[in-house]
Amino acid sequence: MKTFLLAGLVAMLVLLVLPMGVSAGNNTAVTVSGTINLYIEVGVSPNSTQFFTMSAFNTSTNNTAVVTTNTSSTSWNVRASDARTGVSKGFMNKTPFWNLTNPFQLSKDGVGYSPLTADYSNFMVNATTAGSFTQTVYQKQAIGVADRQGIYNIIVTFIGIAT
Repeated sequence: MKTFLLAGLVAMLVLLVLPMGVSAGNNTAVTVSGTINLYIEVGVSPNSTQFFTMSAFNTSTNNTAVVTTNTSSTSWNVRASDARTGVSKGFMNKTPFWNLTNPFQLSKDGVGYSPLTADYSNFMVNATTAGSFTQTVYQKQAIGVADRQGIYNIIVTFIGIAT
């Protein structure tokens, strides 16, 4: 009797558990998805440049910086900007906030210069190709007769935008 009861209990458990483990009916599919985000990486080398001779009535120029861009986007641009605001934006200055008379200027070709008093929105731009690109940065600063002696600087930030 004990054997019969035990065999019946095992058979009942098998009948209860079997449908949960094996299914001959509908299957459910799992969809796995992912997103590859656009990226843009901007670097500047060297990260510091210097005008060696700055004197009144002269224009100092330099073209040693190179901007490198790596991107997965086929539509992107790099903006050059001076983060300062107000009357100091776009001017080389020294402490305590003494600006040079003329604005600091950038160019992509050494010919057409743009003052950095407003962002240089399309310093580098491409609407068709992803990859790696480089651009020489031409810098120019005109010195006026009223400019005081001293050490002046400006921090130019290059910002990449991928769309």
